[in-house]
Amino acid sequence: MKIELSKNEWFLIVFFGVLILFTPYLITRNLGLVSFVGTGEIGDTIGGITAPFLGFFGSVLVYLALKAQIDANEQVRKQFEKQEEEGLINNRIEFLKTKVSILREEINSFYFSYMDDTQKGNVQKFNYQGSQAIHKLLVNSKNSFYGNKIRTPYELEPKLLELKSLLIYFKQTVSEVLNDTVINQNVKDEYVNILAFLFDSKLKGYFNVMEGYKSEHNEACSENCGNFHGIPSDLFEVVKDIESLLNN
Repeated sequence: MKIELSKNEWFLIVFFGVLILFTPYLITRNLGLVSFVGTGEIGDTIGGITAPFLGFFGSVLVYLALKAQIDANEQVRKQFEKQEEEGLINNRIEFLKTKVSILREEINSFYFSYMDDTQKGNVQKFNYQGSQAIHKLLVNSKNSFYGNKIRTPYELEPKLLELKSLLIYFKQTVSEVLNDTVINQNVKDEYVNILAFLFDSKLKGYFNVMEGYKSEHNEACSENCGNFHGIPSDLFEVVKDIESLLNN
C-alpha cells in the first residue's frame, strides 16, 4: 500500500526517531542534571524513559495506517463514481442512438398507397414507400374533394396524421440531442449531422416544393364547399421548427 506523507509528517517521524535514539544516551551521561541513583537496572531505566516515545511512535504508525486506508477508500469511491458516470454516458448514448435509428427506420418504412380511378374502367393501385411515399401523400393532399361534411384533413386522410406524428417525433429527437447535458459535444455533433442528413434528404425538399399548397385553415372551408384547400399548415410549421433547431 502506497503511503504519501506531507512534509510535517516526515519531520515528526524523523524528529521523534532521532529523539528516541539519542535521548537515553544523553540523559544517562553523568552531567549532573539527572541522578539515576536508585533507579534500578539501566535496562529498566532506559525502558521507562523510551516507553512513552515508543508509544507515541506506535500511535503515529496507526495514524499512517488509517490515513492510507482512508486514501484507499477515497480512491475506490472515485473509481465507483467514474464507472457510474461512464455508465450513465453510455446509456444515454445508446438511448439517443436508438431514437435516431427508430426515426430513420420510420421514414424509410413510411408507406402510402392509393387507388387511381381517373381513367374510366381502369382502376389502378399505386404503392409507395419511404420518402417517395411522403412526397406522394403531400401531392395527393394538395387539393382533394372531401364532400360537404366539415371534417379535419386528418380524419379524411389518416396517413397525414401518421406523417404529423413522425415529424413531431423528429422535432423532439433533435431537441433532445441538442439539449442533452450528459454526452460530450463530439457525440452530439455526430447525431445532429445524421439528423440533418435525414431531414435534408428525406423531408425538407418535398415540403419546400409543396409550400404553395399549404392550407390557411385545417378544416373544410367556412362556406362548406366540401373542398379542403391544401395541405395542413401545421405540418409545415413542424418542418420549420425542425429546420430552425438544426440550423442553430
